Amino acid sequence: MARSVGNALVRLALVLLLVAPALPVWGQGAEVYLDVRKEGSGLFVAAIPPFESGAGEEAQRLAGILREVLRQDLDVAGFFRLLNDEPLLQQLESEDRAAGAIRYPEWQSTGARLLIKGKVEAEASRVSLQVGLYDAATRTARLSKTYGGSRETHRLLAHRASNDVMQNLFGEAGIADTRIAFLGYYQGHKEVFVMDYDGFNVEGLTRDRSVIVAPRWAPDARRLFYTSYRDRNPDLYQFSLANGQSQPVFRFPGINAMPAWSPDGKEMAVVLSKDGNPEVYLANADGSNLRRLTNNRDIDSAPTWSTDGKHIYFTSDRAGSPQIFAMDRNGDNVRRITFTGTFNDLATWSPRGDLIAFVSRVNGAFQIALMNPDGSGMRYLTGASGSSESPSWSPDGRLLCFSSTRNGVSNLYLMRTDGTGLRQITTFRTGAFSPSWSPRPKQP
Repeated sequence: MARSVGNALVRLALVLLLVAPALPVWGQGAEVYLDVRKEGSGLFVAAIPPFESGAGEEAQRLAGILREVLRQDLDVAGFFRLLNDEPLLQQLESEDRAAGAIRYPEWQSTGARLLIKGKVEAEASRVSLQVGLYDAATRTARLSKTYGGSRETHRLLAHRASNDVMQNLFGEAGIADTRIAFLGYYQGHKEVFVMDYDGFNVEGLTRDRSVIVAPRWAPDARRLFYTSYRDRNPDLYQFSLANGQSQPVFRFPGINAMPAWSPDGKEMAVVLSKDGNPEVYLANADGSNLRRLTNNRDIDSAPTWSTDGKHIYFTSDRAGSPQIFAMDRNGDNVRRITFTGTFNDLATWSPRGDLIAFVSRVNGAFQIALMNPDGSGMRYLTGASGSSESPSWSPDGRLLCFSSTRNGVSNLYLMRTDGTGLRQITTFRTGAFSPSWSPRPKQP
């Protein structure tokens, strides 16, 4: 029976063998300036007027780009309604510059609660972005910071600024400087690529010229793990973004795939078929101390950890069709979680610990669904057209990235956990598949 590669290891195993809702509680334990729980579910109105620029056409060009990057980041976040009256924004900004001060009453009259201003300087190969965040209601400055970097990474400056705006207002940093790994075609073969979370700066990583599936980020956001058939066996490799080199992690006969790290990063669950059929194993993060967790005649795959590190959820067809099961971290207390539908797969825990995203087959097509950790409250987020697969959470648990054929060819999309805010982030003619969202990078 044929099942598509990359949707999950239940299907992946067969392919390889044939080859050979509500806003989250933000800022817990941190200072929260704007509390969405107390101020209601409405969006905060923000004005982002044209950025000031230093001398030269390049500075002016970059000022327009970085302003738009910041606007898009905050729009994706889902907490803001951005003013779009460009003539009014230009007029008020020009009047502020002429007055040499922020005229808060005029900005407040537009309905804006928040005001974000910027200034860009470009010299030789360097770019600097100065950002100020102001509360028009209280007429106070909330943030003033300058970001510097190379012209090649200029978009990163605005991403970091938007992260700081989120941290300042809601007590939790944004996710705008994260990246998404995925599979795409290069010279007729699927290879691992990586890009910024908004779809920019696509970079090819592997050139295995073979079957590659299931890329996964390591907890340090500096390595990617993936399964490759380049040596005629589905071996698990890790790729270092620092030096561009890959090295094998597991090369047992049969399948070596789909690592999932414990919340503390000290252990990983992984799928191996070295003992006959795909089972879930547990190992230290370096691959040592391997021990088997599942043991039956059916396929067990796609492990994911609960956020408290006490449980591992996985896919198994032991009930007659692929369904999601859970077990304690030592393999005990196995219980079935999904009962609705004939095919449920690829469970992934939200970093916030409140929801599980997964893939469910509906009328012959795969769709993205959510449920509570106990299996209750199941609801579908996609379903308009095509198949949607491979959900991956943003580090803040606010967004999902997934692949979808809703426009014919599989490409990658973002959406919020209520299904709103849908945006396409890749437009590859040959397709993009199997996204994996990185953890937040460690700041230098």
